[in-house]
Amino acid sequence: MSITIDRDVELTKYNALRTECRAAHFARAYTAEQARAAVRYALDNSLSVLVLGQGTNVVLYDDWPGLVIRQRSSGWDTQSEDDEQVVLKVSAGENWHQFVHECLTRGFYGLENLALIPGTMGAAPIQNIGAYGTDFSQFVREVGYVDLSDGHQKSLSNEECQFSYRDSIFKKALKDRVLITDVTIELTKMKVFTLEYPALFDYFHDVEPTDIDPWAVFHAVVDIRSSKLPDPAVLPNVGSFFKNPTVNRETVEELLRVYADMPVYDYGVERFKLPAAWLIERCGWKGKLEDGIGMHELHALVLTNPGGRPGTEILEFARRVADSVYRKFDIALELEPAIYP
Repeated sequence: MSITIDRDVELTKYNALRTECRAAHFARAYTAEQARAAVRYALDNSLSVLVLGQGTNVVLYDDWPGLVIRQRSSGWDTQSEDDEQVVLKVSAGENWHQFVHECLTRGFYGLENLALIPGTMGAAPIQNIGAYGTDFSQFVREVGYVDLSDGHQKSLSNEECQFSYRDSIFKKALKDRVLITDVTIELTKMKVFTLEYPALFDYFHDVEPTDIDPWAVFHAVVDIRSSKLPDPAVLPNVGSFFKNPTVNRETVEELLRVYADMPVYDYGVERFKLPAAWLIERCGWKGKLEDGIGMHELHALVLTNPGGRPGTEILEFARRVADSVYRKFDIALELEPAIYP
């Protein structure tokens, strides 16, 4: 299948931080076949490839000298279904939030805690998106992709994806080496849901258990996220800019002796997760805006770019935020979005 290649394309509208930069070559792939054709074009012309969905988890700080492939494929097929579960093969360009909503409409449950996360299905396994006590990896059966080194279609099982907290093989060994075409997931048809996360637990504190179902959880998550997180279409941002750090027991105990009010969450055997937003806020960054870049007034973990500043300035601002956290708490913050080029 043929693919249209445009030249010298402005990328501002294709990245959620709205940084100004350009792509030397640009293709829109509406099907897996077009995605493979775009990869073949890149191989034939010795071009580096950058794959973009909605650009909601990237920082573009300079022009891309090769080919940008915008993944626009949509649709999904039912692979199997019985009274208890359903297996779906979903195209990588499918809008994430719309997909979650459609699943609930059809009686497929499990993803409601991940509602309103911006982006596409193809980005979900890369980041192993998660929210309110749920990680995407718990639903994944298989990830299909095009190998950028040879243009061949391949796949990985859940175990082979090497999922961990906000991480996967696609951010490590296969970083920038694949174009994800589809994700096969398994959802339940039983009305089960997860409310253990503090924000959700508090939201339903005075609600009768019989009044809670997956739709109620979906709407709760939308309400909570909408009240704290800015819409990228209105205020340029990529959501959480830093990962929540995980530390050992000794570190937690030392910090709690000084900061008794610091929130701490269990994260595996003798590991604990600290909210990066709390650390950043204690360093005075919440709501602070400098030269058109700032940390959001309602959520200190969200870096915003209302001034439309370039990626280099965004990264410098983020470095100063992280440096202040390190000086105060001796904890290194890790960036969550991918940085290009």
